[in-house]
Amino acid sequence: MKNYLIIYHHKTGCVLSKKLIIIYQLILKEKISTIINSFNNKINFDYLNNIIKIKYTEKYLLKSKYNIYYQSSPLYSFNIFNVFKKIDKLVHFIRDPYEQSISNFIYHTQIPSPEEWFYEINCNTDTWFDNNKLYLLFDLIGLNRKMIDKTKSNIKHIYKFNQRKSYYLNLIKLKETNLEDALILETFRFIFSSSHMLKMALILKKNYKFKYRILNLSFNDFKDDKIENTVQKISSYFFQEKINNKIIVNKLKKSNENKKKKGIHVNNKSNEYKNKLKNILKNNIIINKIFTKIQDIIAEYA
Repeated sequence: MKNYLIIYHHKTGCVLSKKLIIIYQLILKEKISTIINSFNNKINFDYLNNIIKIKYTEKYLLKSKYNIYYQSSPLYSFNIFNVFKKIDKLVHFIRDPYEQSISNFIYHTQIPSPEEWFYEINCNTDTWFDNNKLYLLFDLIGLNRKMIDKTKSNIKHIYKFNQRKSYYLNLIKLKETNLEDALILETFRFIFSSSHMLKMALILKKNYKFKYRILNLSFNDFKDDKIENTVQKISSYFFQEKINNKIIVNKLKKSNENKKKKGIHVNNKSNEYKNKLKNILKNNIIINKIFTKIQDIIAEYA
């Protein structure tokens, strides 16, 4: 029995990772079982006394030859293999922070927004900042935590919301009148409220010691010119059986084509437009500092 953990973050491969394993299940059938969110952890962080208490659940419920556990962007401030003793290998889906943020912005500011939870975001921007969690993340990945308080203050002074409308409607209105402000605002929310890219960087940095048991994958690895090598790498990394990788590749390509036709999780914005958004983000001092640090961590530890 082998236990594998797949970690993804928002806009790094949630749908892709699940689709990939579903295709392998079609080939290996009952040899693969999967479960979502079996290794959650909560951190009680007393910053003043410099105490970190970690409470986590560790549930190995599956008994197939290959047990695959999915985890959505966990806050793992520890070496995963030291804590989860039964995990044999890890696949970690990562992405460049600029690409990740631009994808987030384009995807969620569609009309209507594709995901229901986006309509529930609080207009009270103070709720986006869990300082204990953010201080921990910033300290561990090497960022100045003064940026947290500065951003929180700047948002309150710069952005004015119509409290009778949802954050989504306020954001859409702002996007219509000032694309730059809308992009900066939503990127700040994405960085500080969801913390997905911060947790991505932390996992990379904390687990480099176990790099030979970790396979980091990005969207670029699944582009047409690389997908065959990527699938071959995944098959040999996970499974003992000889697998016809062409079947996996063809099914993934077909799935991507179907998504493009339906417009699911795919945006059709031009590279020129995306570069415009990227330049807006680069010109923001705080965002640029955070993203540069994350890019440096990816370059060093991925």
